[in-house]
Amino acid sequence: MQPLRLSKAFLAPLMALATLSAITPAASAKVKVVATLAEYGWAAQQIGGDLVDATVLCPSGQDPHFLAPRPSYAVDIGGADLLISTGLDLELWLNALLDKAGNTKVQPGQPGFVRAADGVPLLEVPASADRSQGDVHVYGNPHLNTSPMNLRIVVHNIALGLARVDPAHTADYVANEKRLIADLDERAFGKELVGILGGDTLAKLTLKGKLWSFLGERDYKGTKLIEKLAGWYGRLRPLVGQSLVAYHRNWAYFARDLDLDVSTTVEVKPAVAPTASHVADVLAAIERKHIKFVLATSYDNNEQIQTVARRANIGTVIVPLHCGPKGYFAMMDGWVDALAKQMAGAQ
Repeated sequence: MQPLRLSKAFLAPLMALATLSAITPAASAKVKVVATLAEYGWAAQQIGGDLVDATVLCPSGQDPHFLAPRPSYAVDIGGADLLISTGLDLELWLNALLDKAGNTKVQPGQPGFVRAADGVPLLEVPASADRSQGDVHVYGNPHLNTSPMNLRIVVHNIALGLARVDPAHTADYVANEKRLIADLDERAFGKELVGILGGDTLAKLTLKGKLWSFLGERDYKGTKLIEKLAGWYGRLRPLVGQSLVAYHRNWAYFARDLDLDVSTTVEVKPAVAPTASHVADVLAAIERKHIKFVLATSYDNNEQIQTVARRANIGTVIVPLHCGPKGYFAMMDGWVDALAKQMAGAQ
């Protein structure tokens, strides 16, 4: 039998299809995002939608200070197009993973690396790195996610990162960022107040610690603007200006947003367990400041929290510090619900 001979005219379309099939998977592949924390992964997925596949390294119930890295984390980073980290000294375990991963695209300073903290006004930046003060964060408090207005900035940083590594879909990322921030603003302040002042103005006021004085002093059509406030901040209005006990110094940005005093902590210093004399000082502060509850995270030392609460006869609000599968908005709803319930019960 003679071998089958195919004409060039017949082969050309097949060769074109073969070439197209070889190119299309790479061209249509999702952007692989690896995020150190759940909020960053959630935001990347919200901004990227079907264009993105996000993996989170630190489980939401885990203290990110003390994550024990798994070998699979280095594999994830090795295949990433974009890596999102706080960029301060929270995820100290990340450097070793970057070395093992060998992915030059996502090293700090490269287009595939997003420093979530860029542009966030940092609080509690120490004058010096003095370890006698406990586990001090030398660049400032890294718990950015406790303020929705910080997350607003983080969302923008992530959108920029996605556009850098996938410029063909920049318009999608820009549109989704705008939608996500608009949703966040309305959830934080309520639709009416956002319509009056705009989300950008409200965010700037909050980041500067001036939201409550501004809204309380300004009139709008014969009504104080504060009466137009709804959303998360509106529900938390009864908490504004109060003093709380925190377990760890997680809550600096949340405190800034609500003008809270959270200087009294169950820990002696960051990551230093309470002594008997320190507990006595905390109990005295609770009485002096008329503190009504302890605010802590689900991974803090519950026995130490309950000891202080029981001896002071005050309540506790214990919430996850990082979002679960339902995302950041659901986490904030949970925080607000828990705080509102505690405030109602303490009256």
